[in-house]
Amino acid sequence: QLYVNKELQEESCKLMPRTAELLRSRMPSTSSPYVHYNSEEIVLFLLAPGSKVRLHNGGSNAPLNIHCGLSGCEGAYMEVGGAHRRKLKDGQAICFDDGTDHSVWHDGEEERWVLTVRVLHPHLAQHPERYYSQAFTRRTCFESWSEERHKAFQP
Repeated sequence: QLYVNKELQEESCKLMPRTAELLRSRMPSTSSPYVHYNSEEIVLFLLAPGSKVRLHNGGSNAPLNIHCGLSGCEGAYMEVGGAHRRKLKDGQAICFDDGTDHSVWHDGEEERWVLTVRVLHPHLAQHPERYYSQAFTRRTCFESWSEERHKAFQP
């Protein structure tokens, strides 16, 4: 992981210094509270030839996944929400709601590497008062807010 718990992981960032520098000023993407532990993160995923990641979802529609093919994507596919399969390609990205069922499989010859950037959904990040004003108690499982910060999100 390059970014988790609202912090860049400096040791991991040494593996991809230019990418880390590019993302350093963009994460966290919002001052809104995180709904769960991985509301925002940056992760490198490796999938070996002949492997499959079974149908799963992230358990919440709060984050969006930006799945960027880095290398070895020839022969790799993704299915999101029961839609037709999509070929993954080096240098291209697919963005989807992490709460939607998705799976990945790799029939290619090389190891497939992707960089996944997970960010808080823009609607939630830009207008937290619409979602938090009635239900938010200034505390999630992952962080607490001061009274001042809470008032900033009242309608």
